[in-house]
Amino acid sequence: MSPKVRKHLQSEIQEAVFKKVSKKKVSKRSKHPKVSVELEGKQVFTVKIPNMHNNTLPNREYERIAKDLRLDMEEFDQLISCKISGTKYMELLSQRISLEKN
Repeated sequence: MSPKVRKHLQSEIQEAVFKKVSKKKVSKRSKHPKVSVELEGKQVFTVKIPNMHNNTLPNREYERIAKDLRLDMEEFDQLISCKISGTKYMELLSQRISLEKN
């Protein structure tokens, strides 16, 4: 069975990450924007996201961004399609980080 092909544009992914995850850019000189993801005022990790192009993102890049955001593919799809809010994402992230520490 082949993996599900995702059809989200790079601009949709960037917009969702900036709107729901973080508005704080880390790298200003890099080719692709990197955002700082903060939880309770502390930087947890950074994520490299695609530029604002109207091309679909290759599956391997899509999977990498989902993994960097600590989401599975289904949750990442929901984040982009507005079924998961920024608040809900932060709750999921908090749970996952507490599990990683244990």
